[in-house]
Amino acid sequence: MDLLGFVCTNLLLLLLLLALRISPGGCDAIENMLDRLHCDKPSSCGQILNISYPFGLTGHPPRNCSPPIYPLLCENNKTVFYAKHGIKYLVLAINYHNSTIRVVDAGLQKDNCSSLPIRSFSPRNDYGAFSYLEDQTKLVLFLTCENRVAAAADSSVYIETRPCIGGVQLPVKSPYYSYVLLGNAAVGDIADSCRVDMAVSSSSATIYRKNLSYLDIHNELLYGFELHYINLQGLEWAIRKFLPLAGYVSGKTFH
Repeated sequence: MDLLGFVCTNLLLLLLLLALRISPGGCDAIENMLDRLHCDKPSSCGQILNISYPFGLTGHPPRNCSPPIYPLLCENNKTVFYAKHGIKYLVLAINYHNSTIRVVDAGLQKDNCSSLPIRSFSPRNDYGAFSYLEDQTKLVLFLTCENRVAAAADSSVYIETRPCIGGVQLPVKSPYYSYVLLGNAAVGDIADSCRVDMAVSSSSATIYRKNLSYLDIHNELLYGFELHYINLQGLEWAIRKFLPLAGYVSGKTFH
């Protein structure tokens, strides 16, 4: 369990203890609540076949299940969620074992290598209830350059985006050159005639491999990136272990 989950767990346990001292019959209610964390039948949408608590589809609640902590939407047979400012992300996978959800910006489209994310990546982006995993994210920078980068001809770092993209944001002056730069580049690593137009994040393990074309990189970006959510399985385990003690403190024998 991560630090935030540990803190939340212990805080909730303390609140439960105080509540049970006031309401001795609360143990049964809490056990019923925990049982409702496990839905009779998980929801599904598109390629996401097991949408279980703490997730759920808005407007399609599963049977005998608590309201979701992380509500998702099903749009055109695709599972999505909206971050702050209405930025749309497609949900590609939910991993209940390591508490991650893999998403991709809805602006990136399969079989359309000229498509780009709606929003440039930043660690300060607000993903709502989810948190960004810095150590598991790789960056791809989109550059527009007034001059051709000399090292690009034989480089696996500067990769020309043509014919897919002529430039992320068309400069007034022409001609111009458009590249992607792989890696968490420092300012000094960027050629003098270039500017950064966009940063895109990816959790793909193979996006930094050598001899990639821009089409290869675009396909890697479609893999998306992972966000973290609070693991409630540890919380459920702690509450179930805590209930007998809470019952004893409240004066009730709990089975």
